Amino acid sequence: MVFVLFGYQVFTQDIHMSQFDHSFRIMNPALTGIFNGEHRLEGNYKRQWKQVPVDYMTFTGSYDSKFQPPTSDNSLFGYGLNLNYDRAGFSKLSLLQIALNGSYSHFLNPNNIITGGLQVGFGQRTLRQDDLSFDGQFINGQYDPANPTGENFDRMNASFFHLAAGLNYRYQTEKNSLNIGTGFFNINKPAQNFLESDNPPRLPLRTTVYGDLWLGLGDRFRWNLNAGSQWQSSYEELTFGTKFEFHVNQRRGDDLFLSLGSYARLSTMWDAVSPYVGIRYNSFDVGVTYDINVSQFNVATNQRGGPEVWVRYIIKDVDEIDDFKTCRIY
Repeated sequence: MVFVLFGYQVFTQDIHMSQFDHSFRIMNPALTGIFNGEHRLEGNYKRQWKQVPVDYMTFTGSYDSKFQPPTSDNSLFGYGLNLNYDRAGFSKLSLLQIALNGSYSHFLNPNNIITGGLQVGFGQRTLRQDDLSFDGQFINGQYDPANPTGENFDRMNASFFHLAAGLNYRYQTEKNSLNIGTGFFNINKPAQNFLESDNPPRLPLRTTVYGDLWLGLGDRFRWNLNAGSQWQSSYEELTFGTKFEFHVNQRRGDDLFLSLGSYARLSTMWDAVSPYVGIRYNSFDVGVTYDINVSQFNVATNQRGGPEVWVRYIIKDVDEIDDFKTCRIY
């Protein structure tokens, strides 16, 4: 907390997920509206390091949709809304973000799509000092929470606007698909300070690069390979994974899919391995991972990182039936 509040060379970071390919809202705004359907609701929940006092809780949610201009057959516009929330530590240091997404897709042909996206959002960081202890509360080597802290915070929250942009290329066929893209977040480098200063610390630019490949291996099997990398100031992260999807039930209106796989995360060294299991029933998806901590921090966590849950629901409009005349036959 001392470094966060007073160390101007120490920067805060954006949130991140193990299932990065299931959290497009924090990877690239150009992925807005890129899905099979008309309306999409999606959410992620992550609880990390519950075994130690400085545990993290993260939630992200989104809604997005799209429309095609009546005068163009090769253009598509996407739009959506994001909500991100993150909380950590004794200080309950939290981040709340609300953002609007917009995208434009150009169809080079039915199989190749190029999309550009923009994001404009509002964020707020807050903290609480109720559970914190300070030097001033120790007298003659004894700690008394009733003693005055001797600290004077200018404010307990900091608000800011943030901008993001990105590009995505998609290749698609009936059974296969490939997404490759890059995103740029915090383009305006918003200030992140709780104390008045002429030179406040700023949230640095975050750059993402990713690839997501799905290959059909038959009528019932699909294979997924994905990788994503992020850079923010001195922080680097590489996450990659693979999944196998099996079409359990192929009855129309009663489709059931089962997916098994795993993710792995690298920073300066191995960070975590996250086994994955997922179920898709018609338009409803759910995926669960559990981070197994393999970094040096496992001394405190005993390799228990924490669970992450992803949920998605896609609404597909029913085509209207054209008017027709009824011919009765007796």
